[in-house]
Amino acid sequence: KEQLPGRLTAAMRLLFEMQMRPGLDRRGRQYTVDEFTLMFTTQVGPPNLPDEYLSYLRDSCVKRNLDRYEDLREPFSVNPNGRDVGAFFREDFDGAFKLAIPKSLSELAWERDWVIDSARGIEVFEFIRDWIAGTYCMLHMAMTVRRQAPPRERRGPGQTSPAAEAEHRKVINRIFTEQVVAVENVVVGSLKCDLEDDLLRLFEYRRRYYDPQPE
Repeated sequence: KEQLPGRLTAAMRLLFEMQMRPGLDRRGRQYTVDEFTLMFTTQVGPPNLPDEYLSYLRDSCVKRNLDRYEDLREPFSVNPNGRDVGAFFREDFDGAFKLAIPKSLSELAWERDWVIDSARGIEVFEFIRDWIAGTYCMLHMAMTVRRQAPPRERRGPGQTSPAAEAEHRKVINRIFTEQVVAVENVVVGSLKCDLEDDLLRLFEYRRRYYDPQPE
């Protein structure tokens, strides 16, 4: 219901700016932060987003990069199964949302002179939750954020960091091609038996030291 940029975007911008501020350690010595871990959680949707927000996610977060970097068009085609951006958002809103939100985080970091570490990119995990009307989906994102090198205070007006831009493009490539991790499938599917075995061993270990007899 908010107008762009909205309170969340304003808060994220403030967070990135605050991470640049010098701090003081316990001895009163000044230090700066050049790298930190960012974790972000959001619900998927709603599908009836205001047109202003939908246009931002579709055109500014996704389509603009495809128009600017031709080498990203092929990686992008992996998740939408060959559909263009407009069709992807119309026919698979949830899938498009899961791609556009991490892309938006990478853009927020970039505009504030940070860049996501491309070694792991933005790892996205999906959780399905029950509620009275059915289920809903939560996304949890984790990433390492670093200052662009050289930082803007050591760059001339209008200058960019070629190394940081190359890193930024690698991150976008990973966002476009990597799949969201469905946590329930991983834990319940492949680890359930292992967890049950571990639990039985834990119970057996406990009985060695505490096995009260019934009165």
